[in-house]
Amino acid sequence: MDVTVPAEVIFVGGRSGVRKTTVAVEASRIFAKRDIRRAVIEADGLDHAHPEPWSDGVDLAEQSLAAMWSNYRRAG
Repeated sequence: MDVTVPAEVIFVGGRSGVRKTTVAVEASRIFAKRDIRRAVIEADGLDHAHPEPWSDGVDLAEQSLAAMWSNYRRAG
């Protein structure tokens, strides 16, 4: 896939327990029925590590998301 082609992002955010993942999974199902390429990325696990990487100034979640984005774009 041409990585210069614009991509759209739907960000589902909110407090804990408001069913964000449920909404994201349902949106993914709707897109699948319409043959729309998509990826659901559950961000909660992007920086789960010990010792906590952010305490040393490492933006692990941001780095992980950037790597995933790049990989998904290459895959099309």
